[in-house]
Amino acid sequence: MKNSVEYRNLSIKELSDSVDATEKELQRLKFAHAVSPLENPRRITHLRKMVATMKTILNEKVTRELSDKISSGEVTADNVYSILNKEYPITLRKSSIKSLFAQAGE
Repeated sequence: MKNSVEYRNLSIKELSDSVDATEKELQRLKFAHAVSPLENPRRITHLRKMVATMKTILNEKVTRELSDKISSGEVTADNVYSILNKEYPITLRKSSIKSLFAQAGE
């Protein structure tokens, strides 16, 4: 398992790909465990925690990058959702986006 420091060094795209691969592995293990017991069923718990850690770090990275773009004026309230949909692999809540604009003073 990579520790969270190694995940923090990945780019948003690499981290997103890693989340997808780990989720697929988790799904595969869940199906295998449903058919016949796994030798180490704690691996499922371990993978679930890895996915949660990676998604948390991904959310932090996207929020930080979006905050920087809002501060620089590259992203406005009018185009924030189109940029989010095109450039970022996660969905942020409206309240999170509003707080980013509030912090930027807009």
